Amino acid sequence: TQDGTGAATIHSDVVFPTGHIIQIVHDESSALDSSTADYASTFDDTNLSASITPNSATNYLLIHGVVNGGNSTSTQAIAFRFHISGGGTDGAIGVPAAGSGSRVEVTAGGPQPNGGHQVTNYSFMTRVRCNDSIPNWSSGSLTIKIQFASNNAGTVRINEAGNASDSTQYTNTISTLTIYEIKG
Repeated sequence: TQDGTGAATIHSDVVFPTGHIIQIVHDESSALDSSTADYASTFDDTNLSASITPNSATNYLLIHGVVNGGNSTSTQAIAFRFHISGGGTDGAIGVPAAGSGSRVEVTAGGPQPNGGHQVTNYSFMTRVRCNDSIPNWSSGSLTIKIQFASNNAGTVRINEAGNASDSTQYTNTISTLTIYEIKG
C-alpha cells in the first residue's frame, strides 16, 4: 500500500520469513583516526558507530566492517573488534571465545610486514542473535562500534597510511560499518 506521501508501506500484520532482512543501518567515515591503545589490555573506539533497535530478541544482527588502516612501523600490528552496548549486556562480539596460547582475541588484524607506508583494507563480519549472552537484548537501541588498537606501544591509523604522511604520494580512504537485522 502507499501512505499519504506516496511511499510504499507494509502493514504491521506482515510476517517476514526466517532469514529475511528486516532493516539495515550504515555508517561511514573518511576522518583520520589514530590510537596508541595496546590490544593486550584495551581498545579505542574508531569513528565508526551505528545504532539499531531490533524488532525481536530472536532475530540476528549481521555486522560488517570495512576499515582501511595501517601501523606506524613493521614491528607493530593493527587489530579490530566489534563492541556492542545498550539495551542489554555490553561487550566485545565477533571474537574467539577463548584465545589460543597467549594470543589476543580480535575480529581482524595483526602484524603487518610493510610498516608505515601501507594502507591495508580489512573486511570482517560477525553474526549475533539479539538474545545471546552478549548483547542479551531485551529492549531499546543497541550501539555497535568498531574498536582498534596496536601492540608494542605503537601507533595505528585509520583512513591513512601508518606513517600519517600528508603528501600526494599517500591516500585518504573511507571506512564503513553496516548492520543488518535478520529474521530469526
